[in-house]
Amino acid sequence: MVKRKLVQICTALLYNGNFAGFTDGNIWNGSSKNICLPGLNCYSCPGALGACPLGSLQSSLSGVFLRIPFYVLGFILFFALIFARLICGWGCLFGLVQELLYKIPTPKLQRNRFTYLLSYLKYFIGRLYNEVAHLSE
Repeated sequence: MVKRKLVQICTALLYNGNFAGFTDGNIWNGSSKNICLPGLNCYSCPGALGACPLGSLQSSLSGVFLRIPFYVLGFILFFALIFARLICGWGCLFGLVQELLYKIPTPKLQRNRFTYLLSYLKYFIGRLYNEVAHLSE
């Protein structure tokens, strides 16, 4: 576990290597912002040196004209096929934050019959969403 936390901290420092941005509050505008980083990383963080793949996907799909973001989709698919969940567990800063938040001593929700039944709620909500979307067409 210590190795993984060390790797997560190193990737967080690598992804957010613009330390001067934290002191002056300016966002890095270098050419490395055109490159997606494996893992989630906020694009507008003053220390971010690259782009977040999901943020890039959202940005390219939110335009007036529908453009298919082949670069971003290819990047996500490449890393998903090669590394699967390794990026989420070892390289993503949000994985580290999630693990650290879990260590806070608060009551945790235990898996029981009620939570098991609640897990089927996603199918009902998905079905309801599909019906509403179908009616609006």
